[in-house]
Amino acid sequence: MRRGGFSLIELLIVLAIIALLIGILLPAVQKAREMAARSRSLNNLRMIVQGCHNYESAQQYLPGTGPIVYQGIPVFFYDVLPYLEQDGVYQEFTRMGDEIVVPASGGPRRIIRTYISPSDTSLPGWIATNGWAAASYRPNPSVLNRRWGIVHIPDGASNTILLGERIMQCHDLSIEPSEPDLPNTWFGDQPALFVFGSAPPAENFAPPPDKCHPAHPASAQPQVILAALADGSTRAITMQSAAANWVIACGPDDGDTATPSW
Repeated sequence: MRRGGFSLIELLIVLAIIALLIGILLPAVQKAREMAARSRSLNNLRMIVQGCHNYESAQQYLPGTGPIVYQGIPVFFYDVLPYLEQDGVYQEFTRMGDEIVVPASGGPRRIIRTYISPSDTSLPGWIATNGWAAASYRPNPSVLNRRWGIVHIPDGASNTILLGERIMQCHDLSIEPSEPDLPNTWFGDQPALFVFGSAPPAENFAPPPDKCHPAHPASAQPQVILAALADGSTRAITMQSAAANWVIACGPDDGDTATPSW
């Protein structure tokens, strides 16, 4: 008479089936997580650009192009704060004329979740070494070096990148060996030092933090870099598409337009 329970062979078969199912499901789960994170990051970009539009409606020019500065540095993300329901953080700063005064607490130390990509885990805690909060996005300095409104962009808002991704903690010691820590903060970072006018190098697509160029757009997203155009639309730009269209889309007045399918 056979005793109850499973034989060793039956248990091995069950375990093999479970392992097979896990092998099938795990990539699908990981892919779903990546797509959800990408969707949230694209939504962040849309919200920031919508904030830019609202700012422009009130001021007649884009944020980061007005007279308000911090130590001579434009303050794009600071300008947008009231239009992202962050007026409390905005009010923590004071001004002396057109110069922003950083408060002793709060202010640039506040983590603004809209400024952080959920895929970007390069800086634990999202706080830079100077104590200021980081950001995963950067404005296009080619647009911000003029006091333009949306309608004044010569190539058109739908043909011009306004924001792109940059990893919060992205530094290749072979590029800047004297500065091992160059985090991307939402306040006090110099947009002009960010190189939008050349295509992101291949190593900046989902790179390890110590292997990407700190001045170029870079993304924690696999195989793509996310960007928002000045009209509020967004793109997940592949390496191949970036090679053909990035420079064109970053130039607001070069007279060129990107390919229709990019």
